[in-house]
Amino acid sequence: MATILPSVAGAESTSLLGGKTIRTGSNPTNLLGSTVNVTDNNPATSYSLPTRVSDANLVDFLIYNFSTPQTIDAFKLHINNYNNYQFIIGFRFSDGKPEYLLTRGGNLSVGGDNAIHLLPQSLTNVIQVFLVHDNVNRSLGINEWDFYKLTSNLTANSGDSEITLDWTTVDGASSYVVKRSTSPGGPYDILASGLTNNTYVDLNVVNGVTYYYVIDSIHANGVVTSNEASATLDIPNQEPEEPTDGRALLTIYVSGGQIKEYDLSAAELNAYLNWYDAKDAGSGPAKYAFTKTWNKGPFKTRTEYVIFDKILTFDVDEYEVENP
Repeated sequence: MATILPSVAGAESTSLLGGKTIRTGSNPTNLLGSTVNVTDNNPATSYSLPTRVSDANLVDFLIYNFSTPQTIDAFKLHINNYNNYQFIIGFRFSDGKPEYLLTRGGNLSVGGDNAIHLLPQSLTNVIQVFLVHDNVNRSLGINEWDFYKLTSNLTANSGDSEITLDWTTVDGASSYVVKRSTSPGGPYDILASGLTNNTYVDLNVVNGVTYYYVIDSIHANGVVTSNEASATLDIPNQEPEEPTDGRALLTIYVSGGQIKEYDLSAAELNAYLNWYDAKDAGSGPAKYAFTKTWNKGPFKTRTEYVIFDKILTFDVDEYEVENP
């Protein structure tokens, strides 16, 4: 099923075939000719499409191959003197998905009337579309044929421990679904559904992580997916806790039950804290080196390394150095 969109106020509609040269052929791979009469936005011009037969020399398909994969949300098909004739619109994909067919009289109840209709679902990675029909002993006059990408202008803005989403409403939408991913292009998890307003605040966010969002506009018999918008919460600029004078005893508890203790100056502690915060945010070396100035024995230098992934927790105990 698809639903009619007499207008798409608030959403941008991008024509995908307008003004393009459409190929004709006996099947989607046997191209024999071309026409522009179905994409010139002129109802006075048309292309006569005969019924489909098994003949490699008969032109009974309209075909368009996209140069890059497309997302398609809606279609328009204007048939001259339309009278509920059957037709098939086919979609082929660049990512190996099976061919998808919309059949008038089957999974499609609208079309042919020069209106824009939603597809039952948004289709991604479409690389080819084709049109064919099985009306026996009848040619269909195709006046216009087009496909559309509809977006609801989604924006994402980071704030204080939150990301705010705003989008323009789409006519005919009964509700909206908010989806989120940590990877561009998904897969997406549902954050909220059944929304009737056009804003949402995501509070379940972590500093330094980039989140990617889309909005599904739910219609009576179809779904329109928005553009993808992303936002990142900046890591706060917090001064590390450190002693301003004197020294500190740093106690590190590592996996396996080991306990490491280091007697550090304020500068040495600050260096360790900066390394830990940076690594916790995803950057910097995996280990930190402590130069041991005690129990050196016969060695010139002694260096002990602490591995970030092994640290469970650590304590800082400050103390003042008394002057003699």
